[in-house]
Amino acid sequence: MDFIQILGTNFMSIQLDNNIIEKYHSEGYVVLDNFLEKNYIKKIRNELKSIIYDQAKKFRVPLKEENSLEENIKLIFLTDFSARKFIYDLVRNLTSIKKIQYSNELIEILKLFGLKSPIGLDMPTIRFDISLESERKYLTLPHQDLRSIRSSRCATIWIPITKVNKNLGTMKIWPGTFKKGLLKHDINKGQIFVDCLDLSKFYSILLSANPGDLIINNSFNIHSSHPGFDGSIKINAQFMMNDSLGMEMGDKYFNCIKIPAFKETY
Repeated sequence: MDFIQILGTNFMSIQLDNNIIEKYHSEGYVVLDNFLEKNYIKKIRNELKSIIYDQAKKFRVPLKEENSLEENIKLIFLTDFSARKFIYDLVRNLTSIKKIQYSNELIEILKLFGLKSPIGLDMPTIRFDISLESERKYLTLPHQDLRSIRSSRCATIWIPITKVNKNLGTMKIWPGTFKKGLLKHDINKGQIFVDCLDLSKFYSILLSANPGDLIINNSFNIHSSHPGFDGSIKINAQFMMNDSLGMEMGDKYFNCIKIPAFKETY
């Protein structure tokens, strides 16, 4: 197979060749440019802006409708913690994000990467990471996506809604660490983190991607949040996919469901 072309409504034409598939099997992650049409990202942003503005009125947080999405996120998230938590729980239900999770285009790509029968067992999440010192407590420490692992074949899907890089905030990945399998984690201030490896001895990368790019990361790859410059904001959608044909009730992967959600809020 030289390449496969993925094309559909709301999705750009993507060609996957053997080099990309080999990279995923070697390093455990790939970035596929322009997975979503620009108009679809605009649709997601407009839905988020509408919801946040509506909730601001209900929580009596003064916002201006003409403000950018980023401006309004900062205002309400830094003003009212209850509103922040409610909005996080609300926006993860966006139909536009769920459509991506169950799209034929994504399913076919995941099959090429080794998930024979991809299924989503978790609801999507939209993260709003604001790069301020007071917000550092919400950034994730180096970890595997333990609570979403249900089989040995699983992937974390990450779609930037804003541009992400080392200056604006992004995800840090330690490529190839998925090969170590399930690792021992500890808890620090409500967060699960890997404590059995000296990560300074391992190669790491800071992702750079544009809105609508598709990032697929093996859920066993160690990764963490990386803050941007002071005041910047990163918005991304993420969800986890497992291989239903690799699941077995009661095995060590399936039992990851029992790991508590130590971190109660974002």
